[in-house]
Amino acid sequence: DRLQLDRWQVKGHPEELVQGHVRRLEALRRAGIVERLDADHWRIPEDFQQRAVAYDAARSPKATVRLLSMLDLDAQIGSDGATWLDRRLVRGQDADRINAGFGREVGDAMTRRQERHIERGDAARDPGGAVRYRRNLLATLEAREVGRVGLEMAARKNLALRPMGPFESISGKLSGPVHLASGGYALMENSHEMALVPWKPEIGRYRNRDMTLSVGEDGGLGWQIGRSRGLGL
Repeated sequence: DRLQLDRWQVKGHPEELVQGHVRRLEALRRAGIVERLDADHWRIPEDFQQRAVAYDAARSPKATVRLLSMLDLDAQIGSDGATWLDRRLVRGQDADRINAGFGREVGDAMTRRQERHIERGDAARDPGGAVRYRRNLLATLEAREVGRVGLEMAARKNLALRPMGPFESISGKLSGPVHLASGGYALMENSHEMALVPWKPEIGRYRNRDMTLSVGEDGGLGWQIGRSRGLGL
């Protein structure tokens, strides 16, 4: 994969922004996280965000660094998946937010995301002004996003999409993780169908190998490699 430095998320002179990005990527290159291909292109690993956060945390042990979302705030506002903003809205988490700087941006994004839910019929404002969300909103959004992305991917691959509910299983090759707003998913595919199931880091070692993934009654993921029985989570 290649990353071209042609989008800016902050204000400033273009040349200064370019140099800032290059310095950041050079530091990550020296840490073995990215690879420079030429003057303007870099090879970025699939787990780039997680490794970059771990790198920053290691350099500043007194600071706490957490990856809250793979998407920026604008992308979360328009997403059809279950985002970090949605989790804050549903759980009523706002007391920890400072209404300045990035905290103010988060507050504005939560308000816009809330209005988007109302427009889509996923929430309603009661006579007192409070917003009530549909029951199981997060699960509904997650299923909506997985269904949409799954259909799009299946169409591109000319495969049938296999829904994965309790007691469902699929055999094929694990093609790797797919990063959605709702979280990470494992892509399983064979000659005629594919499926998306919640990603578990433990199965990453079996990428591109034949295996069977199954979903248990409680939603847990189990797998089997060849004739040896796999572990269940």
